[in-house]
Amino acid sequence: MARKVLIRFFRPTTFWIAVLGIVAFAGSAAAYRDPPPDASGTGPNATAVAEYKFDAVIDPDIIAGRFTEVWARVYWPDPLPDNSPLLVFLHGNHFTCGRCSVGLPDADGHCSSGPRIDDSPQYTTSGTCPANYVVTPNHAGYGYLATQLASWGYLVVSINVNRGINAGSGVLGDTGLNLVRGRMILRHLELLSRWNQGLDPTPSSLGIDLTGKIDFSNVGLMGHSRGGEGIRAAYQQYRDSGSIWPPRIGPVNFNGMFEIGPVDGQTSRVLTPDGTTWEVLLPMCDGDVSNLQGIMPYDRVRSAFGESRATQKGNSTVYGANHNYFNTEWQQSDSSGCTGPNNPRIFNPALIGSPEQQQVALSLGMALFRGAVGPSANPLFLDTFDPLYSPTPTLSAVTRVDQGFTFSPKSPDVSVVLENFTSAATFTTSNLASFARGTLTEHSAARQVGLVTWTFSDSTVYLESDWASGAVDISGYSIFEFDTDRQLNGLNPPTPTNFHVQLVQGDGSLSDPLSANNYALIDGPQGGPSGNVHAMLKTARIPLSDFTTIDLTQIAGVRFTFDDTMSGAIFLSTIAVDMAPPAGMGANAEIASSRQSVSTQGVIPPNVYTAGNTIEAARLGQAGNLGMVIVDLATDAPIGAKDELTIVKIGSEEFDLVDYRDGDPLRLSVMIPEDRFFTLPQGSDVMVQYGRGNGYGDKWIFPPLNNGTLNR
Repeated sequence: MARKVLIRFFRPTTFWIAVLGIVAFAGSAAAYRDPPPDASGTGPNATAVAEYKFDAVIDPDIIAGRFTEVWARVYWPDPLPDNSPLLVFLHGNHFTCGRCSVGLPDADGHCSSGPRIDDSPQYTTSGTCPANYVVTPNHAGYGYLATQLASWGYLVVSINVNRGINAGSGVLGDTGLNLVRGRMILRHLELLSRWNQGLDPTPSSLGIDLTGKIDFSNVGLMGHSRGGEGIRAAYQQYRDSGSIWPPRIGPVNFNGMFEIGPVDGQTSRVLTPDGTTWEVLLPMCDGDVSNLQGIMPYDRVRSAFGESRATQKGNSTVYGANHNYFNTEWQQSDSSGCTGPNNPRIFNPALIGSPEQQQVALSLGMALFRGAVGPSANPLFLDTFDPLYSPTPTLSAVTRVDQGFTFSPKSPDVSVVLENFTSAATFTTSNLASFARGTLTEHSAARQVGLVTWTFSDSTVYLESDWASGAVDISGYSIFEFDTDRQLNGLNPPTPTNFHVQLVQGDGSLSDPLSANNYALIDGPQGGPSGNVHAMLKTARIPLSDFTTIDLTQIAGVRFTFDDTMSGAIFLSTIAVDMAPPAGMGANAEIASSRQSVSTQGVIPPNVYTAGNTIEAARLGQAGNLGMVIVDLATDAPIGAKDELTIVKIGSEEFDLVDYRDGDPLRLSVMIPEDRFFTLPQGSDVMVQYGRGNGYGDKWIFPPLNNGTLNR
């Protein structure tokens, strides 16, 4: 019977806190093409590194009314050839001053034992750090990646945004200062362009002359955390109609963008990476951006099928990885551990950094840039992100990576979406426990999914989607694909789920069935350290040549038959075809999935701080903040700078214009519009947390607010 039900899938209210034991998944396998070439090795060039840094100024093209500074570390092949491709890196939000628990930091800001503890934002506003502190070199944390890329001929510029931006207060429309971060990237590109043209001398601190050395037709961007949304902000602000930046910089081709654990939605703009090759790395055990909101821009491009320039998009969900250790200067872990099957952590919170996570960034980041940016770019490296290919040995030796992928959302000449679960297509169900359509927690509302559950397996248990357009000719395409993952549900067994896929011809005849687990390992879902569940929707990509006894010119639908796994609950989304080249399947061997174990690390519950929390004052804003009420908070437990927004909740209202007072992590101020402040219920509860809604991680509980007492 046909069933069309729209629902919202809400976050499960409970999740395992610790998982004990080891479970081996016998017999789970997937058929893959042979691995693509490994992009992560060292190139033939010697490398050099130096910095440029200019005095802090108030630059209204970046942000009005506060000091920022132009500061970057530059890596290059030595000697530097003419017309070298350019990569620009941007770190995320972090404190700007650090100290050693014992002794003093050395000249590079490192401690003789233990991690450097970054716990002061003083440099942000004053340009100085407290006694016995050093300025946190946030931009230096990607040297392992930048040096390796420089050995392959890239000029890499890693930007520091400590002054005025990192750990700084947001502004209306740009709470995370990510539009500001984007404009800072564009300011650096302007200066680099002037040095390249010989209009201004290259800073002597670099020790090289950049005249004629930079190829602006081959530019790539890498952003970590708020830097991820920051590079999207640079990309879009450069392309804005009437933008001030193209006349200043000149023509730029942004050919590739790579994001690590990025944020999304911290500005008033929707920033989507259309028209460029783009990949996002999502750390499965992220303790900062715990809801993996970097999936949102992927959802948007996956759901927007009119890309002007065909460029591939993907997400790589990295099992066992935390947020901080992709930056070697972020020396304290954001995450206590991992939960869920196949998800043992690849970091140790007691140690500084994770060489394993660095290898993941090398394997994925270098594949993106060496595959898409530069005259010597080899597109075979981009197959690293296509789930049809087995992972490179250097990546599979470290951890498991699940991938969502589209060759390009450009339709119809590259891809066609046959079912996006929002159309009026007829869904036929047979003997299912339930089927419903809706949106999925942690994903964009632009992305629709179907939830399918069944309680027994048989050839009569199936979901069939029949295209609203009727039969279509897909013979000119190479790949049939759909996205899938499991729901946290007791119907799912501890072993992976399997079902069969058949194309439906216009006359109702079916292709021979194909096993889904030959194209995607459907297990999980996984959990992060905050107890939230991640269903990131991996892509099963099936060469159309694998379907037999069917006329590809007359395909009217697809049937998913649940005749293998006895019961289950899975999500399905975005059924499509694309024109990815139909290369052979290599040895066509079935290979067992790697690292099949259940994480044994217990998750430490977040802290809830109450002692010493006070509301010091509520006062009317002065010049520059007229029409606002500023509430001053104090605590005995420092409130750290994270990439997720710091939110002050008063009753049911949320406020995100939060600042450290006098560079002190024990004292916060929050700005509230007067009309909202005076409508807050008397005696509203006050809480500080990270992230909107229920938030993630630690919380600070304050006494109720008396909004009748205001220091005027």
